Amino acid sequence: MARFCIQCGAALAPDERFCGECGKAVAPHTPSGLPVAPGAPDPPPQRMEPTPFNSSVIARPMPDSRRRQKVLRGGLVVLIPLLGILLVWGYQMQQKQYQVSDAELFAIIDPNNKIGYIDNTGKIIITPQFDAADLFYEGLAAVHVDGQWGYIDQSGKIIINPQFDRGGEFSEGLAAVRTANHWGYIDTSGRIAIKPQFDDPGSTPGIKARLRLPISFSKGRALTQSGNKMGFIDKSGRYVINPQFDSALPFSEGLAAVKIGDRWGYIDDSGKIAINPQFTHAYEFAGGLAAVNNGRGQWGYIDKTGKFAIEPQFDAARWFSAGLAAVAIGVGIEGKWGYINSAGKIVIHPQFHAAEEFSEGLAATAIAQSRPGTSTQTPLWGYIGKSGTYVINPQFTMEAFRFSGGLASVSMAKFHHYGPGSYSASTERWGYIDKHGKYVWTTQ
Repeated sequence: MARFCIQCGAALAPDERFCGECGKAVAPHTPSGLPVAPGAPDPPPQRMEPTPFNSSVIARPMPDSRRRQKVLRGGLVVLIPLLGILLVWGYQMQQKQYQVSDAELFAIIDPNNKIGYIDNTGKIIITPQFDAADLFYEGLAAVHVDGQWGYIDQSGKIIINPQFDRGGEFSEGLAAVRTANHWGYIDTSGRIAIKPQFDDPGSTPGIKARLRLPISFSKGRALTQSGNKMGFIDKSGRYVINPQFDSALPFSEGLAAVKIGDRWGYIDDSGKIAINPQFTHAYEFAGGLAAVNNGRGQWGYIDKTGKFAIEPQFDAARWFSAGLAAVAIGVGIEGKWGYINSAGKIVIHPQFHAAEEFSEGLAATAIAQSRPGTSTQTPLWGYIGKSGTYVINPQFTMEAFRFSGGLASVSMAKFHHYGPGSYSASTERWGYIDKHGKYVWTTQ
């Protein structure tokens, strides 16, 4: 079964423990690399060497396919072992060009591994019935029924009959769909607007997927892959910036990060190089600044002229959100995460072993805890306010995602020990909490 990073969508090797693109730790819980859904039987024992808790990877440096508030930026996660599909309700970043989910409904999973939807009070609005499901965008959500993907409205009614191998979210009236191993776009009636012709990410030898392409339209453009290069199309399906980049990220604040050879730079909306390729890593602009790596292991922030506004000095960095950005000082188990403002001043002292961006006034951060009987450290997640103090104390042992629509998805792990330094884990409890840390819906 194919494996993908649940943070950035990059393809993973069968034995890969950490994502080579965004650095997220790959859950060693099951052969598929995804946690087991609540209520599912325990996976067969997987013996492994203890892995030190590494703050530089657990903190998930800037995901490439981040979207605005909606999720996946925090948010909500649905795990379906049958299909190995992770649905994220939250990678939702704060860029205007990224799609925002219709946050009135939140996906849930029942004991039979069927997906339904609740509102923000925990009331079931759409009875669990789907094998897999995405969030709502522009009033429609992609759902998986009898091996195919279609779309429902917020009453649960099928609007576009299941007929696709995969379906993405709607944005600017179009949604990416896959048939016969190629991607195209449909409109809200289900009519093919752009015929399937674009390649799956990572399908070409030598290309490692950083995004699940094609992605949503933003300001009339979408990033797609053709052969071993990436470019941008308009709503007619015509390339407005020809496939020529070894990798690329969506446009953000008028610029898009592109990779040429082994270096990243930025182009403007005409496709002209605006900032020369010179960085080993580069992320989208947010608040006029973009986190980049200078090639010597240090992260800083550039402005839109390519000049460093915050000099490279951090061992890892994330994007700005609500005026703050998480940065790491130190690497490995000794590394600590804190927050800076747009002037580069540290406003929350580095003290966390992992950190996410702020959303709706709170940010998920983690402290390290030792597993009983082992030397291995694992994260314990909670939520801080902008003062840096915990509003919701660290207590979540598997994941804690960003708040969206007043709720955040959290999960607890059940650890299985097989001897000194050897263990695996599965999801014991998963649900949504409000900003007081109270569950509004949970599997238990």
